[in-house]
Amino acid sequence: MHLDDVYGYTWIRLVWLCLWRCLLLDTMDFPRKIGKDSNSHTALDATTHVEVRCAQLLFILCLLTIRTEKEQNTNRMATAGPALTAVEVEQTDEEQDLELIEKLQSAGIGMSDINKLKGAGFHTIKSVLLIHPKKLKELKGFSEAKVEKVLEAAKKLTVGDSAFVTAASYLEARLTMFRISTGSKDLDGILGGGMESRQITELHGEYRTGKSQLCMTMCISAQVPTEAGYGGGKVIYIDTEGAFSPERLEGIADRFNVDFQAALNNIFFCRVYNSEQLMNTMSDVGAILAQEAGIVRLLIIDSIMATYRADFTGRGELADRQQQLNQVLAAIKRLAEEWNLAVVLTNQMCSDPGATMSFVSDPKKPVGGHILAHAVQTRLYLRKGSGEQRFAKAIRSPRFFTNVALSVFGVWLACLFVSVCRTRCRVYTERRWSS
Repeated sequence: MHLDDVYGYTWIRLVWLCLWRCLLLDTMDFPRKIGKDSNSHTALDATTHVEVRCAQLLFILCLLTIRTEKEQNTNRMATAGPALTAVEVEQTDEEQDLELIEKLQSAGIGMSDINKLKGAGFHTIKSVLLIHPKKLKELKGFSEAKVEKVLEAAKKLTVGDSAFVTAASYLEARLTMFRISTGSKDLDGILGGGMESRQITELHGEYRTGKSQLCMTMCISAQVPTEAGYGGGKVIYIDTEGAFSPERLEGIADRFNVDFQAALNNIFFCRVYNSEQLMNTMSDVGAILAQEAGIVRLLIIDSIMATYRADFTGRGELADRQQQLNQVLAAIKRLAEEWNLAVVLTNQMCSDPGATMSFVSDPKKPVGGHILAHAVQTRLYLRKGSGEQRFAKAIRSPRFFTNVALSVFGVWLACLFVSVCRTRCRVYTERRWSS
């Protein structure tokens, strides 16, 4: 564990500030104590008081930073993994029976209106019920009366489906979820087996920390079945930075013993250049998922914020940027839940000028603000190590609490700090007592 993973936390900074405050107050109190009784015994008592206070605070600091081996959530990303047997991606029956939107015709909805809904990205009856009615009113030719008619027809076809279920039923429904391996045993261990379906996982970090490489690795690993019961599937890859390289997939395919050409045919690729195109692409993603129902397993967007940072500049456009970002993230979440899809987003970093004033060791933070932070379920922070090493840290995950650890070097540094403060207090006391 590196120190920059530790001292950025608020409670540790508070402990250090309390320690410094106690030392400062006791040092200022020495002249008053010595002035009343100018002898070495008083100075020794005052110095001993500071030593006891420092020892107590250091003991509290150590207690707060103890953790077990199971709680470690920072691991080095491995570069090697076991070779697996290649399989052909086929249609599976494990997906829940989704009602396609064409069934609205049996409830009295015209085919022209159904085609308009499909053109807007609504390919299932559930997708119509999940969207806000005002979004349907924005479609050409959809009046308020027609929107109500469509919603009533959708509810009739889903009769018996209550909005409330028992926790036992919800747990049973979650059994259809799966996990896709990242290609790293250590990283899979952090995530509890891999990237989980029906959830959004964010990878953020500086340039050259392995975000795009990890995404391309998952393009191949998502096609390989696992011993946990995952049967493999196709991948949708949306590239906004131009980092996708099909040539690099050949070496990854060889590692997993997967046929290179077959792997390329199982990847749907799209190059996006602006934020408006990214929003429109979500409709195309829904169309692919409807055509390849139960086959597409993974959606990758590399990266989610690149187009928004280019299209919206300055604080004057920040509100518009965040609103459009929220709409895209809402569409992604609906697709993930509706089609049992695993979603991986990469994110860029930016410098925080105010971080240096709050004693934060790492002044960088992911772009997107609270809108993106609340939308994702799992956040991984990738950073560079020595040489070709890369480190991954789980910032947020529904599987565990965030844990903090203090290294042995950190404890030694704390002891050294206390020792220096004690020495300075003694010298200051002796000088004031002598004068």
